[in-house]
This record gives sequence, structure tokens and C-alpha cells, in this order.
Amino acid sequence: MIGHTLGIYFTKIFLKNVFLIFLLILVLIVAVDLTDQARRMSRYPDALMSDFLMISLAKAPGFAERILPFATLFGCIATLIVLNKKLELVVARAAGVSVWQFLSPALMAAIALGLFSMMVYNPFSLQAKEYGKSIEARVYGQKSKNESDRASNLWLRQYSAEGDMIIHAAISRDEGRTLNGITAHRFDKDGRHLERFDASSARYLEGQSGGSAAWLFKDVSISVAGESPFQMKEYRIESNLTASQLSNASTSAADVSFWKLPQRIQSAEIAGTISNSFKMQYHSLLARPLLFVAMVLIAATVSLKFVRFGQNSKVILTGILAGFVLYVVSELVVGFGRNGIVPPWVAAWSPATVATLIGLTVILHQEDG
Repeated sequence: MIGHTLGIYFTKIFLKNVFLIFLLILVLIVAVDLTDQARRMSRYPDALMSDFLMISLAKAPGFAERILPFATLFGCIATLIVLNKKLELVVARAAGVSVWQFLSPALMAAIALGLFSMMVYNPFSLQAKEYGKSIEARVYGQKSKNESDRASNLWLRQYSAEGDMIIHAAISRDEGRTLNGITAHRFDKDGRHLERFDASSARYLEGQSGGSAAWLFKDVSISVAGESPFQMKEYRIESNLTASQLSNASTSAADVSFWKLPQRIQSAEIAGTISNSFKMQYHSLLARPLLFVAMVLIAATVSLKFVRFGQNSKVILTGILAGFVLYVVSELVVGFGRNGIVPPWVAAWSPATVATLIGLTVILHQEDG
């Protein structure tokens, strides 16, 4: 068995490389998004540079979450290449340590990273995203008419006996209960346009004690055909939309944290709506530790024999290609799961399972013939 000291040493190197690669990718994401934010700054002279920086920082964890498996892949490749270059793996093998023994620290660390990203990082990234939306609402959500500035572009339609209302919000927060940058149109029961109103924000108020729910719009400009627009500080309109309907309309499965997904799946099934996307997201998160294990095994298949053949670029290119193929296949199967072509749990678990089995097979062939 691998010694305790050697196991901790391998684990530290692996985690350090994964963290550095992930940090590099995170910085690149922030830099690219901040560049995109920079073109908007001239349109909002009252906004601070720090506001745009915070928006980019709040978005970055959500984007980087999709990169975590690849950070694990490249971190493991870098670890094995460094250990091979220093001949530390050669010494370990000469001391009787098998490939499975010196891979076990990386595999255990990959499982721990998968559990961490599922239970901790996923909720954190969604909270950061929600915080970024609140800054966007303050900076340009109330004023922007540019599609590229809108964080949500949420459309809602509510029906009633008196007529319908269509609501468009530039930014949606708190599972659709808080809206910013609103344009709404009201129609009578015969479909004739009654009024248009623009509001800076709106809050959904749930009905209490048997009362009906309502929208409370603030800083409203109301326009009626043939009349001059007039302003109101607040404008209240009853709504027959439920909180569950709002949440389903405004929140995608990717915006629901791991801990809330079981409740959302149950609510969707009770309401009789399709829950495949929520089930797909839930099982994808559950399968994440196995996906990280698959990335470690794939890295091992392409980098264990690096010293013998001395092909740096080929090792790195092969690892990138393997990770890319796994990503494409995973996204394809995920699409099947969301559309109900295959059961969501099959779509979520099959890519990681197949990749793990392939990695084990290749390593067994390389090491044991």
C-alpha cells in the first residue's frame, strides 16, 4: 500500500494544480466579461467601475462551474507529467507502488472535489449570480433598452375574465417575484389594447387570508391611446399567477441549487408539468463525483508513459481531445434526457460511467497487458 506521507504529497500536488488551473480559467472569464461590460460603461456615466467589476465577478462562478471537470482533467495531467519529469513516479514504482496505489490519492481527491462542487460550490455560484442580478438592476436594469444589457428578458402573460396582461422584464430575480425594467400591456376581454405602462420595478405579492395575489409596480409611466402619459409612484394590479407558476416561468433548472432541486421536481410533478429538466440537472449534479473520477482516469491514460516517449504536446493534445469528446457526448445525452428521449438518470450517469470504464480498461491494458 502507498504510504501516508506519499499519499498526502501526491494529493497536495494534484489539488494545487487543479486549483491553479481553475483560478486561471476564472480570471480569464472575468477578464472577458469585464471587456464586454466596458462597452456599456459609456451608456451609464453614473455607474461606478466597481459596479461593473462586481457584476463580472458575480457571473464568473456560474460560468466556471462548467469548467471544473476540465480543471480536474488538466490538473491531473499536469501532476502526472511533473511527477514523471522528476522521476518520482519511477522511484515509486521501483519501490513496489502500483499505478492504482499512486492514482488512489487523486481519485479520492476527485471524489471530494465532486462532492464539494455539488453541495457547496453549486449553491454558492447561484447565490453569486443572484447578487450580480441585483447590481445589474441597480446599474442599468431600470433604464436599458438594449437587448444585450438585459440579464433575463422574461416574458409573462396572465389571463383573467376582465382581460389579459403581458409583462416583459429586463431582469428577473427571486424566482420571478422581483422584476426590473418593466414594460407591460393590458388588453380587455375582447383583445383590444387598453394601456401600456413602464415601471422601474415590480414585486409579486402573494395573496393572504384568501385574498388574490397582485403585482405592485413602482415609478410607473402609464400611456393610454389618445391621452398624455401620466406618472404614478405605485400601481397595483391583481394577478392570477401563483408563486409556483412564476418560479417555473422565470427559473431554469440550471438556476436551482442542488438542495432545492428535489422540492422543485416534486412541485412540478404535483402541478402536472414536465420535470425532465429538473431531474436532469439533479442527476447531473449527483453524477459529478463520478465524472471527476473519469477525468482522472482519462488523464492517467494519456500521461502515465510520458517520459518513455517524450511527447509533451501529444500528451496535452490527447487529453484536451478526450475531454472535449466527453463534453460533447455529455451535452448530447443531456439534451436527450431533457427532452424525455431517455430517462434523465440514464442520460446523466451514462457518460461518466462509460468514460470511467474506458479509462479503467486502457490503464489495465497499459499496465498489466
